[in-house]
Amino acid sequence: MNYTNYKHNIVEHCGVALVNWPLSGPVCNLSKAGGRAELVKLSDALKSNTCHWIILTDEEHVTQMKENHIRQARGELIYVARK
Repeated sequence: MNYTNYKHNIVEHCGVALVNWPLSGPVCNLSKAGGRAELVKLSDALKSNTCHWIILTDEEHVTQMKENHIRQARGELIYVARK
């Protein structure tokens, strides 16, 4: 999964999103999650369906894309160039 460009390549491109991400910070590569305790926390959230994937409605999808463009314009790295 492309964690660096999650908002663009996953949310915008596929129209899906993870809800109730239990770890601090944004969705990230699991190797950067912070250790075993954090991975167990994420695993438990996924197993209990507390954290899960949703399919965005057309309205949610458009709203998310607009919000991402606004955040990028404010200087937040939403659209990160790949190496």
